[in-house]
Formats: sequence, structure tokens, C-alpha cells
Amino acid sequence: MTATPSGPATPVAGETSATFWARRGVRPPPPAGFLDAYAGLKQPASPYVRAAVRELAGETYATDHLRLDLVDAGVLGTPGLSGDQASIAQAQAAGLSSTTTTLRSVLASAVVTVPSQDSALGTYVVALRLQYGPFVGHYADGTSRTLPATGPTSVALAGRLVTTPLLGTFLYVTSEVDCPSAAKGSVSATACSALAKS
Repeated sequence: MTATPSGPATPVAGETSATFWARRGVRPPPPAGFLDAYAGLKQPASPYVRAAVRELAGETYATDHLRLDLVDAGVLGTPGLSGDQASIAQAQAAGLSSTTTTLRSVLASAVVTVPSQDSALGTYVVALRLQYGPFVGHYADGTSRTLPATGPTSVALAGRLVTTPLLGTFLYVTSEVDCPSAAKGSVSATACSALAKS
């Protein structure tokens, strides 16, 4: 079975989770609730922020488990998910079989509406200041290596809210950029500037 074209998708009536994901080229399917890994974190009540954090949980699951099929499926965002392919390739080149990435807190957020001339990006840019915990790399021989937590990181996610029966509401991401790398004058830079003032 081949994958269908990329883009947000909803299950066909009566379709199981496994069939939906297989139709998108993802086998085995991710576990139920994988977008809710950070549900217990203290975070702003904004539905846009919560939707963005759910998408980040999905990205983290994909990169932690080296799941290129999920990254390229186009279900959570534009295929490739803004650099996750490279992250997975680096992990594989280092001999890792999986990783564990812990998001400790959402320190601050800002939401900017995308102007009409940039509508290809979606409808919102959500900028987040995130504090990650230790990163653990796991090797095929059963050993692991822990790297200490670093300082906060700031990222801008552009996209639109999507709600499906299978996945609930999340931000379908069309563009993701680290705030220090946001192009001057871009809507992502505007969101990052608002984040810096929060």
C-alpha cells in the first residue's frame, strides 16, 4: 500500500487507527495518545499554544523513535517536519537506536496572526520558550548516554489548527524555525519578538 498525498487527513468512516496510519505510509502506528505526552505540563491556557505543544509531542515521539515514516507522512505538518529528518539521520549516524527527550516546561508563549500575504504559512505563528530536561541516547548494545539539560530554547511554529476524530486538535505545522534564525521582517520574527517581551 502506498502513502496518500501529504496534508491533514481525517479517518475514513469506520477506519481503524492502524489503517489510517498505514494509508499515510506509517507502520506500525504511533501509540494512542502520543500527542498528549506533555498534557501534564503547566502551560498557557491558549488553545493555540496547547495545539502547538501537542504537535511538538508528536515530533518528539517521531525523532525519539527514529520514525522517518511519521516525519514524512504529512499528518502533523509539512513532510520533513522542519529538520526532523536531519535530526534522525544524525542520531542514526551516531549509532543510536532511540533517544529520550524530556520537555520540562513551557516558560512563555506568544501567538501572532499570519497576515493575508503570508497565508501559505497557515493562520497563526506560535512562539514558545521551552525548557528541556536531560537528553538520553540509547544504543543497540543496551548502553545509554545522558547529556545534561541546556538553557531554554525558543522556537516559532507556523500553521493552522486542525481537529480530527483520531488525533483531536493540534497545530498542523507548515514552518518551524529557531527564534535566533528567524528571518528579519518575517511573521515568525514578529512572533519571536513578542515572545522576547513576554
